[in-house]
Amino acid sequence: MRSRDSFPTPEKPSKRRICMSRPPDSPTRSATSPPGSNGGAPKGPALWAVAGGKGGVGRSLLVANMGIQLARLGKKVIVADLDFQGANLHTYLGIGRPAKSLERLAEEKESSLASLLLDTSVSGLKLLSGAPQSFAPNQRERILQRFFGQASSLGADMVLLDCGSGRGGDVLDPFRMAGAGILVATPEPASVESIYLFMESLLGRVFESPLSSDDQEKLEIARCLDEGAGEGRSSFRAALERLRGEGETRLVDRIQESLRPFRLRLIVNQIRSDAEAEIAPMLRSGLDKYFGLELKCLGCVEYDLSVQQAVQKRKPLSQQYPNSPATQGIERAVSTLVSPSRAASGEALLLHRNLGELDLYRLLEVPPGASSKEIQAGYQVLKRAYDPENSFRHPLLSNSQVQRLASMLEAAYRTLIFLETRTDYDRKLVAQGVLQADQVKASEAEGTPPARPPTPPTPETVSAVPVSARDDSQQAPVKEAAASRSSQVPGEGLPVTGATLRQHREAKKMALETIVEKTKIRPAILEALEEERFADLPEPVFLKGFLRQLAACLGLDPTVICREYMRRMEPPAAQDEPRAQ
Repeated sequence: MRSRDSFPTPEKPSKRRICMSRPPDSPTRSATSPPGSNGGAPKGPALWAVAGGKGGVGRSLLVANMGIQLARLGKKVIVADLDFQGANLHTYLGIGRPAKSLERLAEEKESSLASLLLDTSVSGLKLLSGAPQSFAPNQRERILQRFFGQASSLGADMVLLDCGSGRGGDVLDPFRMAGAGILVATPEPASVESIYLFMESLLGRVFESPLSSDDQEKLEIARCLDEGAGEGRSSFRAALERLRGEGETRLVDRIQESLRPFRLRLIVNQIRSDAEAEIAPMLRSGLDKYFGLELKCLGCVEYDLSVQQAVQKRKPLSQQYPNSPATQGIERAVSTLVSPSRAASGEALLLHRNLGELDLYRLLEVPPGASSKEIQAGYQVLKRAYDPENSFRHPLLSNSQVQRLASMLEAAYRTLIFLETRTDYDRKLVAQGVLQADQVKASEAEGTPPARPPTPPTPETVSAVPVSARDDSQQAPVKEAAASRSSQVPGEGLPVTGATLRQHREAKKMALETIVEKTKIRPAILEALEEERFADLPEPVFLKGFLRQLAACLGLDPTVICREYMRRMEPPAAQDEPRAQ
């Protein structure tokens, strides 16, 4: 009897041929159903290809652990290692030398994908392992033909493809053929540049089939015409605007139609600070302004030492360290990925209008009802993103192009940040039918709060007793009690101990289960922490993270709580040493 999470074996593998120069006719989903969803009647799994443009961004680790998290949500998941140059996805799943791999397809020893699926330690998760050696171009083509031809019969809900690193055809083809891709970046200039260069190469691969050689030449000429000093290429979006201005509307329509099926997502890995997390909105804005493509961010994954320890132990991160910050970041990204999203089949692409024709709200990437603080915060991010001296920028564009875009953003900001000019602009948008009247009222009301009702003046009373002679003894206990209450906080007047942390939690009427739900820290660890059973606590590198999470949940200073509690765990001699100095 087959178990609930088993995958059915297809009766007969598909013999369908797939052209390598264009995406397949979506054998895994209907034409109107966006990637990542199963539409009305599911015809196959949702395919998500994962690539990063360069190595070292944690792509394979993310694929493995995203598969684990999806399986925990009750999905039937397959993770496929399509890294044709260095397949190692099995390592991140805790599997040694795979018994079966795609090598059998390349050597034509096997024709069925389902027979190559390997069980993992996670129920509902299967692995399609890659081969340790590299493949010849004809072997890669054969593997991709059979993979995408049989994907609809694998009986899975989702398939994650590890596409490898680089910008060669062996990476671009599976990413393009999947139709839905997840880009992985790290907060490093080289990684951000690789994302932009990957998109440039991907677009070139996409247009090989739908565009004739003459059309491709027209597009290339439009991209080579830089309005600045000529030290760079025009952005893809600027090139389409130039073609549209020259009357090449049919060519622009064909280009847009070729890009319509694509859905792009982003994960920023190895984040150490909030400043590094700004890479996500910068890349999202860059793909909008430079390529006219929508890039939705799934989330950021923190830099975590537990990742290295899990890899060294050859154990899946999500199983070995389920409460680590990196695991929680991956869990949040998966939740965003599977959350229902608006179907985009009938929506116009961002490319359908020139950049200069967009309204100022759309240009600054803020909603029409945004407050002044939101407009200012959004502009500051864009200002840093389009600074010509910024290290995280498109490497092929000239400084003059970036500066022109920065000038457009500054002009939009100056119009929207002042109430008078914003009100006039909103009224124009209402007259044009772009905004609704209620949105204008919201913006007009901002910054001009309703006047307070007048309060009757109270007659000034003069005490007959001199100030120096007044008895404030009754007020002193009240002040002392207030000061005492404000100081009864661990780390601020109270020592940081397990008992004081428990008392503070109980004073805030937070049950232990509430802390567990918010921080994902196991109850046994929280109990050992409050009872100061140091022998039952995890290693310091993980305990520090738990202490910071607990402090943030309780409204305490994470740095102080972590430092003082870790100090209590030190031997007495180590505690006295700083005082002796």
